[in-house]
Amino acid sequence: MKIVFREIAKETHFEEPVKAMAIDLGQDYAAHLEKTILEVTAAPVPGGCRVSGSFAYQAIVPCSRCLAEVPISGEARFRINYYPVSAAPLEEEAEIPLEETEDLYVDEDHVTGEELVAQQVYLELPEKVLCREDCRGICPRCGADLNGGPCGCPLETDHKWSRLMGL
Repeated sequence: MKIVFREIAKETHFEEPVKAMAIDLGQDYAAHLEKTILEVTAAPVPGGCRVSGSFAYQAIVPCSRCLAEVPISGEARFRINYYPVSAAPLEEEAEIPLEETEDLYVDEDHVTGEELVAQQVYLELPEKVLCREDCRGICPRCGADLNGGPCGCPLETDHKWSRLMGL
């Protein structure tokens, strides 16, 4: 699905399947999103186009500590007003009123269903995903998963604290 902003003359509804995809999380990590159904309404607004909708999602993301796969699911709802970048306020550090936080100024004249889903899932993901609350992570030396027990690497001791060890 491709929503071309200038072609939206009246409120238009779309329901479109979006194929499974990988969403780049940076640092060579990705969220693997299963296919979903995107429901969208596009409507003209003065100077732009409002796109709103929702979709349920299921994804697999890496644990922030041990990199184990963690299933995440939820429902994303969004409402975005797209305007041409030429209509953006000129002030570099302008304070944005709360009602304008839905406004996006873009170079493109369209948005695809895949782009909408990827953007919204990226915003929905928790900042720090853990496989479990007490995840011990991986050993910084050998890379072993410490959730399975100690790895066998010798413990590093700081010699500044050695006198306290004898107490």
